[in-house]
Amino acid sequence: MHCFHCMHELPAGGTGFCPRCGKPAQEPNAPHQLAAGTILNNRYLVGNVIGEGGFGITYIGFDRSLDVPVAIKEYYPSSCANRLSNYSNDITITYGDGYDYFVNGQERFLKEAKSIAKFTDDNGIVDVRDYFTANNTAYIVMEYLEGIDLRRYIKQYGVFRPDAIFRLMLPIMRALGKIHGAGIIHRDISPDNIMYLHDGTSSKPCRSCSSPATRRMSSTAARATRGRGQMCIRCAPPSTPASPARRRPIRSTAHAEKRWRRRRRSGSTSVRRSRPS
Repeated sequence: MHCFHCMHELPAGGTGFCPRCGKPAQEPNAPHQLAAGTILNNRYLVGNVIGEGGFGITYIGFDRSLDVPVAIKEYYPSSCANRLSNYSNDITITYGDGYDYFVNGQERFLKEAKSIAKFTDDNGIVDVRDYFTANNTAYIVMEYLEGIDLRRYIKQYGVFRPDAIFRLMLPIMRALGKIHGAGIIHRDISPDNIMYLHDGTSSKPCRSCSSPATRRMSSTAARATRGRGQMCIRCAPPSTPASPARRRPIRSTAHAEKRWRRRRRSGSTSVRRSRPS
């Protein structure tokens, strides 16, 4: 038996609080989500939800063949899908335009999973372990990452020094270059997608609950088709947090230029044009 929050193996008869994470070990999911304890594809144990967005739900899971935690992403567009897991884990699809939207989206979801899986051997991109269909929908099984996203990290420690952020972004740019070379644009690199691993060895942008935001380029890159997959890219964590003195908003050159022009139009002659900080 495993804790549905962290997938730590519980002692015999343990159904109270998990000794590892301290949370209720057998807490149920919401009715529209997969029931915790469900077995998918005769292999993956489904735990609690770790993220949810308009197009999907992500669960922590456990690979019973490899004995490792995994992340399980379920295609679940809330605009046209319903489920009551108290009765069945099968998704009910709204017919008409909603049905076509669901089916087309599911095809793109699995197609992007196949595209991402090609980068499994790359140290900069999260591993895709498996993908399959079940319960009238589709699933992607990925490696599970424990850490803190960059948005929360900045809120806690402040912004980064320039040398630290450049060092942080360089591996991301290299990995994105490989992805772009394969004709895929991520379009969703943001602070809440960059995650520091708890072991401090590496980190990856990992969106666990957002709507998919990849785009597959045509040969001319002039037109593109929206995808349904998510990619996660490794990056190296900074050696130290930003000092309190550097915890200030980051102003771009465009912002400074706009502010200078606004003051100039107001007729202020005492304002000197200076380099943006």
